[in-house]
Amino acid sequence: MGIRGLTGFIDRNQHLLHSYELHNCPVVIDGNNFYHFLYYGRHVRCSFGGDYDTYRKRVISTFQSFKACGITPYVILDGAYTVDGRKLKTSLSRARGRIRLVDCASNTERGTVLPSLAYDTFMQVLAELEIPHATCQFEADGEIAVLANKLNCPVISNDSDFYIFDMSGGFLPLDYVDFNVLTKPKTDELDEYSFLAVRKYCIDDLIESFDGLNRSVLPVFASMLGNDFISASAFESFYRHFKVPKIISKKFHLPPKLHKVISVLHWLHSRVEDTSKVEEKLLEFVNCERREKVQAMFRTSVSGYCDVHNFQGFDLHKFFFCTASEGKYQISASEEFLQYGGSSFPQWFLEASGLGELSPFILNAAVLHRVIMLCQMEDLKQDSSYTCSESIRNVLYGILLKDGHFDSKTCTVSQVPTNCASKIFEKNVDADEEANRNSEENHVKQSVASFDNDAVSSESVCMDTGNVDESFSGIDGEANDEVGENEQNDDLISNRNGETADVEDDNDELSTLADQEETCLVQADAQPSKQWCIEEYGRLNKSLKKSLIEPVFKVSHIVLPGLTELSSLPQETCREILWGAMQIDHVWIEQFSEDLKLFVACLVAWSRSAQPKLSHLHLDAVIVSVLVLTANLVLERRSQRKNTNTESVESDLHVQVDTENEMNALGSALGKPLQCSSLYSLDKKCVDIIQTCETCTSGFLEELRQKLTKYHRQPPVFNRKTVYEPQVTHAFAQLQACVVDALNLNKLLHLPVSNPRPAQLINGTLLYNLFNELMVRPRPDLFLASLIGSDSLLQGVYMLFRSQVIGYVGEEQYVDQSSLQGNKKSRKRKAKDKKKSAEEGKSDSWKEESEEPSEISTVAGFDVANKFSLLSMVE
Repeated sequence: MGIRGLTGFIDRNQHLLHSYELHNCPVVIDGNNFYHFLYYGRHVRCSFGGDYDTYRKRVISTFQSFKACGITPYVILDGAYTVDGRKLKTSLSRARGRIRLVDCASNTERGTVLPSLAYDTFMQVLAELEIPHATCQFEADGEIAVLANKLNCPVISNDSDFYIFDMSGGFLPLDYVDFNVLTKPKTDELDEYSFLAVRKYCIDDLIESFDGLNRSVLPVFASMLGNDFISASAFESFYRHFKVPKIISKKFHLPPKLHKVISVLHWLHSRVEDTSKVEEKLLEFVNCERREKVQAMFRTSVSGYCDVHNFQGFDLHKFFFCTASEGKYQISASEEFLQYGGSSFPQWFLEASGLGELSPFILNAAVLHRVIMLCQMEDLKQDSSYTCSESIRNVLYGILLKDGHFDSKTCTVSQVPTNCASKIFEKNVDADEEANRNSEENHVKQSVASFDNDAVSSESVCMDTGNVDESFSGIDGEANDEVGENEQNDDLISNRNGETADVEDDNDELSTLADQEETCLVQADAQPSKQWCIEEYGRLNKSLKKSLIEPVFKVSHIVLPGLTELSSLPQETCREILWGAMQIDHVWIEQFSEDLKLFVACLVAWSRSAQPKLSHLHLDAVIVSVLVLTANLVLERRSQRKNTNTESVESDLHVQVDTENEMNALGSALGKPLQCSSLYSLDKKCVDIIQTCETCTSGFLEELRQKLTKYHRQPPVFNRKTVYEPQVTHAFAQLQACVVDALNLNKLLHLPVSNPRPAQLINGTLLYNLFNELMVRPRPDLFLASLIGSDSLLQGVYMLFRSQVIGYVGEEQYVDQSSLQGNKKSRKRKAKDKKKSAEEGKSDSWKEESEEPSEISTVAGFDVANKFSLLSMVE
């Protein structure tokens, strides 16, 4: 949630933090905050769309540090946003900020954007390492505080809310946790032990700094500073009346903008302990017309910090520590965790959401019918990268909306759209020519000015990575704590009854937005409502737009099931739905190994839907990326094996196996003997990259890694001659959009196929570097053959993989490689011609001013104006 200015206050007053050795104890980790921190704080590149293999290693090494010190982590993640809509404005503000960060990064300025598959990578590592984790039904901050109190252990996070929660085990800010394992030598009293050096905050230290301050007023203090419940601007009159007392400020280091922190504390510690009377005094400074609304927000904010002993959702303590005699703990739903129409979720859905098997994106779409498609690293001049995968989301939405909403009289069962033309708007709100002339702030304000208030109230929701953006304080500490502080106002008021006031409408045309939406609905018989659609907020150029997305309820010949039907649906039927949603022939996809099937389906969907169209070089870069990352994974596994006999045998093998042995090995992997001549003509054999890499020697795989190190590990250097090309990143961002939506649909369908692992498939730096290298090569095929090995096992699998995808998609779906190179050369040629024209213009003007006749400009073939012309003369 975040309290405005509090992180900066603590950072500047280090006496409130104490050195602490963390070891041999449990800790509760704010999961959303943590996986953001591990990406930014461990310096994983994100400028080219995400280096997931590097990120995976950072996450693993962090949890290994915990294990080495005897620390048992319990990772708790956010679920859907609460239904009272209190964070809608903050969510949209951060979505706008993310677009601005992408814009900055695209211009090689400072800016970091969490890649879209970071959440899934983090969750896969948690499952791989068997780290205890759970996903709350709504925001996790309060639940984390309760669990920490029950375990009497500290919380690890960067969220400034934990400076206010009364937690017996204290709070460990992530910025002050050193993950390098230290060792304490053995003494007469203690044995040797390993620990992490951290800085610990206890609420008592803050209270003791102010004589007479009672801990019961700290929630009031946090609310007055401003958070996602209430803006600090509600108490501007109070701040004008109470200045910083000199006698108090001597105890603290304060920049001018944090003076109000001490103002609030000084005023509170001199007041009565009764919170209700404090509230009464505060409201005296609020305008009478706004007092009732401010009071409702204030009480909601205060109550969010008070109860740190009772879970609001399911019992996390029983979830983790249910004894065998008690039986398996059955997750129950909170009062607000319901489908959008008010009906209860089936038990399997509650279990899957609690275990983290369903992403927050799914929960948000199911509970609120509203999602925010957070901008990736992409070309802001193009359509949003998520347009490419809209047809997959249509099917996902159809399953989520089916129960309690599907009515054959009002909803037409339709096929999966091939052109993603499923929006119910005839035109986008932000596509208005007049809106495009406005400033970015007003532009976005117009996009979101109209909210429906037709059923259960709702709140903004984000994708997997978006949800965590809401709670992350980040490496910059105060900077992210202050996000949206200047933008927040009281135009959007939320309360527990779900009443959400509209954003202030400064333009006359905005008053008709709701009417425009209503007339644009395809379903004439249905009342215009999110009940029948999902409200998506996505990017339009450098601003936001809102669209109602119509789901589909039939794929091929199968009518989509609702949530209640999914638990009894055969896996074969779920697989048919998945392949139907991605428009993949279920027979053709069997030519790929289980771990590749869904990713290959994403490649097909990407190749068909990407705009601008792809070339073969895009596909080549992706396949080589998969080969390299898989080879690295195989090498990593081998290094961890304890069977030294196998390793010693492999080390004696030559780096490059001879052609005959390679053919035999590939034939063994594919289940059929092969001849050398048939290597490049295979079209009906299984593509299994892991098995192929396992067949190769460690020496060969190591050589492959070394050849591609400069593309994989070294980011490109940008200068006047080499500039960042966002259109390259945009193409691969569309692939990631397909993967994100395919992962979510596969999860909802109970994993009929294995989920792909981003760390094994995608590295943004490698894709960007490799694609640009292929673009300048006259023969990219020969270049790749030299990298992979012209007659190696991997070359054979690469050719087989490539031919299968291109053959299935069709050559017509790809643009000619020469046209891309031609466009690039054309841009360079235009720049050169322009420069040449300017130089010729100067030369002509010089000639006009010259008194020498043009006839004597050459002598015996020698240009007198060019002293180097003599070098070209032939004796």
